[in-house]
Amino acid sequence: IIDLTEGGDTMTNEEKILLAIYEESQKEKPDMGREITTAKLDMDTNTFNVAIKKLSDEGLIKGANIVQSGDRVVAVFTKDITITDAGKERASKLQK
Repeated sequence: IIDLTEGGDTMTNEEKILLAIYEESQKEKPDMGREITTAKLDMDTNTFNVAIKKLSDEGLIKGANIVQSGDRVVAVFTKDITITDAGKERASKLQK
């Protein structure tokens, strides 16, 4: 097993978000809309939006409301996000 966190913060933005979603989903009353945000994850909006779309496209999360203009993601609403079984499996490997 390779420890992705060894020697500094080397997780991708997608992995950081997936792990945050996974951890939030484990809570008794998850609040994705409040906890999965650009501010809480320290990312700019575009980086965050693209990462959420990628996680959704890869089938690791579902329920993200992604607003696009052409190929560009212009907004993402996280309130209804849930993590899929594949997402849970990936996230559990990311945990220390």
